[in-house]
Amino acid sequence: MPDMDSDLRQRMLAYYDERAPEYEEAYTRGTGTASISDPDVFKAETRVLAGIVGQVVQGRVMDLACGTADWLPEYAPHCPRISVLDQSDRMLAEARAKANRLEIADRCVFVQGDFFEPPFRGTPSSQASGPRATDRVAVEVHTLDRRYDALARSRHERPEA
Repeated sequence: MPDMDSDLRQRMLAYYDERAPEYEEAYTRGTGTASISDPDVFKAETRVLAGIVGQVVQGRVMDLACGTADWLPEYAPHCPRISVLDQSDRMLAEARAKANRLEIADRCVFVQGDFFEPPFRGTPSSQASGPRATDRVAVEVHTLDRRYDALARSRHERPEA
């Protein structure tokens, strides 16, 4: 992956730092993305994804670019050990506060860093002696995408009652 322009990176970090306290309002109010303009549809899709996350994510997990750890309540009951990583200290503060509210902070490790920078970047697959963390992440994301697509298709193919 080519390196991101450092000025753009700094602007993104400032954006997330500034919005950390109210970031989850995008999900609760349904204003999270321009691609889904209807807030009710956005909130419904968020609930569908939350259900999938709750079903699929289990065991030891690393939540990359976790932000405020919005999905933490969904997967935490199935995870004895949780690592959350984000580049924004303010997002991590929100994630830590959520873990404290859920009374699971003792199972969590909070890491400030950028997944695409060393030491997280990893070794190219041809030089690695075994699977990399990034390979596992890609598999998990692909699995979530397939489950979401299948669920979305089944919802649209069902006849209306």
